[in-house]
Amino acid sequence: SLHVYPVKGCAGVEVKRVELDRFGAAGDRRLMIVDERGSFVTQRQEPRMALIRCRVVPGGTLELEAPDTAPFVLRPVNAGKAKQVRVWDDQVEGIDQGDGVAAW
Repeated sequence: SLHVYPVKGCAGVEVKRVELDRFGAAGDRRLMIVDERGSFVTQRQEPRMALIRCRVVPGGTLELEAPDTAPFVLRPVNAGKAKQVRVWDDQVEGIDQGDGVAAW
């Protein structure tokens, strides 16, 4: 089967087909969890990330679900507060998705 991972390190979503763009599979690993120091978080640090499920809703909205937590609807933004993020040995620019999802 074919899967994409909308949030890097979280559970994957089975898809029937994938469109490609200049970054690879569209919608795959475009979002990540970042700690307060600006470093991305992996399942090695937080194994519970594997329990976070994403449901892609038409229009680009994501519904995030995790055990014992109310679901969260995220409408990803491509413009906004930019942050420098460390991914392994690289510094990349990311867009903060807001306090709501950070608190979730």
